[in-house]
Amino acid sequence: HLERPLIADDLAGMPDDGRRYEIVGGELIVSPSPSQRHQNASTNLLFLIRHHLGQTGGGMVFAAPFDVRLGSHDIVQPDLLVVLERNRPYLRHDGVSGAPDLVIEIVSPASMRIDRVRKAAIYATFGVPEYWIVDPDARTILAQSLENGQYQPLTSDDGLVHSRVVTGMAVDPVEVFAMPDWMVDEAGT
Repeated sequence: HLERPLIADDLAGMPDDGRRYEIVGGELIVSPSPSQRHQNASTNLLFLIRHHLGQTGGGMVFAAPFDVRLGSHDIVQPDLLVVLERNRPYLRHDGVSGAPDLVIEIVSPASMRIDRVRKAAIYATFGVPEYWIVDPDARTILAQSLENGQYQPLTSDDGLVHSRVVTGMAVDPVEVFAMPDWMVDEAGT
């Protein structure tokens, strides 16, 4: 049991057990395997964003596990992240070194406080321009843009989630949370 802030080298000793290991503010955060709803929203968003970027060019989307090194004591694995072509120098073979253009966290009851408070503060501190919080249980997407060091909600009148940093990208929450009729999620619905 280490009594010091953790750094990237400390992650190398973590077991390969299907859990996600991150360092937030020097503290180890361990997340269990994601739920079916989480995976469904993640897969749908990945497809929608990848399709948009494929049509427009100029960026890549990555899914966890993919390290984002923001500082020596902040190594996170967002559920999804986008790096635009202009920030290509941040890409490494094993992750991103610097602030992605868009970070998306898909919350669970266990991760909600970390994602909404601690990670939001870290992402703002390191200049991530856009941060989305996806709640598959509530079927909501909170898109936020960094303004003067704090995240402000992005709103629209058409029911779609519009990115401010990924040009022309608008996501329909209905598509993000859609499941095939034959699937039964953990709530039995």
